[in-house]
Amino acid sequence: MDWMQFVAAMTSSLAWPLAAIVLGLAIRGPLIGLLPKIRSLKYGDLQIDLEQQLKEVEADLTEGTAAILPAPPSEEAVELATISPDVAMLQSWFEVEIALNSLMLKLGWKMAPQHNRSIHKMWLLRERRLIDELTYSTFVRLLKIRNQVAHIKGMPLNQDDALSMSSSCAWLVEQLESVDASAETGDAPSGAV
Repeated sequence: MDWMQFVAAMTSSLAWPLAAIVLGLAIRGPLIGLLPKIRSLKYGDLQIDLEQQLKEVEADLTEGTAAILPAPPSEEAVELATISPDVAMLQSWFEVEIALNSLMLKLGWKMAPQHNRSIHKMWLLRERRLIDELTYSTFVRLLKIRNQVAHIKGMPLNQDDALSMSSSCAWLVEQLESVDASAETGDAPSGAV
């Protein structure tokens, strides 16, 4: 094989990959413009569709309980949801964490550091029958949504997503605040110090 045959072979081998790269670079701008409009993401086993997850939580709350969802969010919450839906969603979740920690104090449970995670606290509340299965499962699903919002940058969120999360979190806060701490008797649960 002389050098001319080598160059010809390399050119034919690299033609399609180079054409694909050039095409990708040419349409990169329009593709980036489409990213904010994507409402779900799927990569391998990972699938994220926040809008669907939020709708499922709301449906469970309206079907699974006679309790009415909380009043519409405050003007400040709506404004925050308009300006920054992800921050509004994280703020709503923060209020759930505050309610959960307040309940722990009301119950007199001090958690060991290795058990001081919210999911563990909720599990203990469920095991002690202080909360029902709907409250626990709603917490788990909203925690998953919160984690996706917090850890996946550039997630396309809108005001409706934030207001839906806010409403569901407010319902969860009401459930936690309504727990009768005086009904809890006995020793502190495993994991408490």
